[in-house]
Amino acid sequence: MYSVDIDTGGTMTDGLVTGGDRPLEIKVETTPHDLTVSLMACLESAASSLGFESVRAFLDEVDLIRWSSTVTSNTLAQRTGPRLGLIVSRGHEDDLYGQGKEASVVFDSLVSQHNVIGLDPGSDEGAVMSALRGLLTEGIRRVVVSFAGAFPDGSAEQRIAHIVGEQYPDHYLGSVPVLAGSDILLRSDDMTRTFLALINSYVHASLANSLFRAEDLLKMDHGWRHNILIGHINGGVARIGKTKAVDTIESGPLFGTFAAARICAQAGIGKAIALDVGGTTAKASAVSGGQPVWLQEGHLFGIPLRCPLPLLRSIALGGGSVARVTGGELRLGPESMGAAPGPACYGLGGREATLTDALVTLGVVSPTRFLGGRRKLNVEAARNAIERNVSKPLGVTVEAAAQEILAKAHALIAGLVEEVSKEAGWNPAD
Repeated sequence: MYSVDIDTGGTMTDGLVTGGDRPLEIKVETTPHDLTVSLMACLESAASSLGFESVRAFLDEVDLIRWSSTVTSNTLAQRTGPRLGLIVSRGHEDDLYGQGKEASVVFDSLVSQHNVIGLDPGSDEGAVMSALRGLLTEGIRRVVVSFAGAFPDGSAEQRIAHIVGEQYPDHYLGSVPVLAGSDILLRSDDMTRTFLALINSYVHASLANSLFRAEDLLKMDHGWRHNILIGHINGGVARIGKTKAVDTIESGPLFGTFAAARICAQAGIGKAIALDVGGTTAKASAVSGGQPVWLQEGHLFGIPLRCPLPLLRSIALGGGSVARVTGGELRLGPESMGAAPGPACYGLGGREATLTDALVTLGVVSPTRFLGGRRKLNVEAARNAIERNVSKPLGVTVEAAAQEILAKAHALIAGLVEEVSKEAGWNPAD
């Protein structure tokens, strides 16, 4: 029987099939509009490479599919989630149960401060609906309710969610999904519970529909008899129905960290930095004594959390990162062209200059061997994009502009590695 591991990134989707004579590696482009398309492309490629006449015939011999991703991570990194509303206990609208500076990070990334409403936990239905209508006029799409002291008793939050659900039931197009903080974290830390609930609401939509659709597709159209297992931030897996969106954040690169830890243990390597650079984000993590390094508290994309987290830091930098000149200075990211339309060299309509365009211009990436030769990259389109967006504004040659883009990427990665080293308590010089 075969096992299939699929890792969906913002730009590329990778597959690994084991159980045969040797591991089979697959790489296809991610399809952001529908993640099931790239997932099926992986399975179709696997079936063809292994000599099966159809995906159904291949899946008859598969007893395990594990799926991990950076989809939720990319949503956080690029700030592309929905507009959120937040209801907290009255008097905590400005601090969100923290010291103030923590709240400012959240206001800058997840929820606008004017979309935070303070209520008393015992507020009547009229007060609740008045607050909700105020949020709806701001265009919010999801609401988080997180009251002080809601663990272990989250009944006040559940009551608010019930009131909203009755007024905006989920079978109407105008439904308003409400998430109670006490459903996300069973701990007494009000700040961390609130922040995790916001993160979960922010990234939920980018995952839920695609995952359930993928499993339904495999079972209904291809007769697969098992459940897709979803990779979690702790290195484990669970069924889709038992997975929260926040559980999946950084699952793809963290599986790589666990693999690096195993290799280090086998090779007797005491300390190591694991580096993962994709098309949209770059991540670095630390391994010590054959195990990933964990922190008792840390942050996800700058959002502070007082709970155990693996030491893994990300920046919005990858092959698709957009290079542009602002105020006479070169910027790289956080915007990414992803897989569609992708870098200019893809020839799919992208006109922005990206890191990949710089690599192709400099000859670092072969234009004829990309994706195993399945796609020929357009060097002239890459040069034109760099000339238009970088070299002319800077007053340098195309080659010099490409070198500056590459140097900027190197500096960002070096800074990321230095940050992780220091957080692990190591001297980067070692």
